[in-house]
Amino acid sequence: MEDPIDARRLLAYRARAFSRRFTGGSVVERVVAGGLLLVALAALGAGAVALAGSDLAVLDPAARAQGVRDRIFWFGTFAAVIFSYSTFEVFFRASDARLIGVLPVRGRTRYTDLFVRAVFLHLPLAFPFACYAVALVSAGAGALGTYAASMAGVLFVVGLPLCTWLHLVAGESLLSPSSPLRRQLAGAVFDDEAVLLVYAPAVGLLATLVLGLFAEVGLRQAVLERKGDLLAPVLGGAAAVAVASVIAGARVAERVLHRIMPRFTELDVPAPFRDDGVRKVVPGEWLAGRLPAAWRPYFLRDLRQLRRRHRVDRLLLIAYAIILVAFDLGQPAATWSAGAAHLVVLGGFVGLLVGSAFRSHGRELAAPGLEQTLPVEAGAARWGRVAADLLHPVVASVATGVAVAATGAIGVGLAVLGAGLALAVALVLVTQRVAAAAYPERVAAASLLFRAVILGLVGVASWQLG
Repeated sequence: MEDPIDARRLLAYRARAFSRRFTGGSVVERVVAGGLLLVALAALGAGAVALAGSDLAVLDPAARAQGVRDRIFWFGTFAAVIFSYSTFEVFFRASDARLIGVLPVRGRTRYTDLFVRAVFLHLPLAFPFACYAVALVSAGAGALGTYAASMAGVLFVVGLPLCTWLHLVAGESLLSPSSPLRRQLAGAVFDDEAVLLVYAPAVGLLATLVLGLFAEVGLRQAVLERKGDLLAPVLGGAAAVAVASVIAGARVAERVLHRIMPRFTELDVPAPFRDDGVRKVVPGEWLAGRLPAAWRPYFLRDLRQLRRRHRVDRLLLIAYAIILVAFDLGQPAATWSAGAAHLVVLGGFVGLLVGSAFRSHGRELAAPGLEQTLPVEAGAARWGRVAADLLHPVVASVATGVAVAATGAIGVGLAVLGAGLALAVALVLVTQRVAAAAYPERVAAASLLFRAVILGLVGVASWQLG
């Protein structure tokens, strides 16, 4: 019997829906959004070109090749960190999950739908790689450009399907009884039935990076050391892993996806939050007593919602601080140029990873219907939301200033601290304004566009500093 809704029909519907959304709104809105996107991409490309020029300026060929390899490694790590976590969001927190759940859609068809969506959403991550590789080739470093493009291709072709398969395998564990190992992994923080889902993104990141390191060895020998006979096995192996991951993921989805999603919805609120929706104590609540009384309920509402749903932000913040301080400890005293570079990193971190405005304005956490019908103090709600959004950016600014001061340049560190706080406040205010101006249905698109602009500004700043 023919499927009521097969993959071809579902993908055709997605294409039409995207076309309607992209062409919706006024002409002015479309022109402004398209212009900002083009400017962001151009700026990001300029930054990648500047980095390529800086790496090729090294005279020693071995050191130059090592610099390009290091650059590709960090580009790849950054991209892998993002897609190892965001593919989980695409599959398990899709905005249309409740609608699709009541339709006669096969698990394999739904897998195809979500996987194509994940690939499409993550294509912008490949843009810096492409610009960097083109810049290397244009500068006469054809082998290095080929190496950069090959590494990027392997990373994405292997990483995306591998991470999605691991997420689905972890999701299938929701349907089996708990075990002593899972209880030990969960401790007192997570529900032991959902603990594998908590660790799945980290496992996906680790697996992607490990396979990437093996691929890097082969591509380095094949492209940079002229051992061309190794190229086919490396690329063929990457393609085999990707195809196997897609097939395995589709099989899991076909077998149990219709059972995983309802179970995941039940367990999406972790154990410490389950009784009344929030923990007894949420980090940052102490600030409520220092805010105007009218702001407090809105501040606490958004803070608890953000910390309840996006607990990984705190882990990212801790990792950011540790990496910064570890990198700067033992380094020569930071110059003003180094301080400016730290501010660029801070701006990218705040804009890309810990900005919460789009979350608290979008349908994921906000309730537009209630806000439009219940009495709300607009000013108090706005500033309470800003205060909740500021907590992590302020901590990131302090960590950046401490990292610079750790080199012994106390004056530069204090200047970076002051400028970082101003930058964090400015970014939060801008993101809140952009998110508030977006229609509830377009908050996600506004978030993507804003982050593209942030990446573009980081590229321009890197170009000027490089």
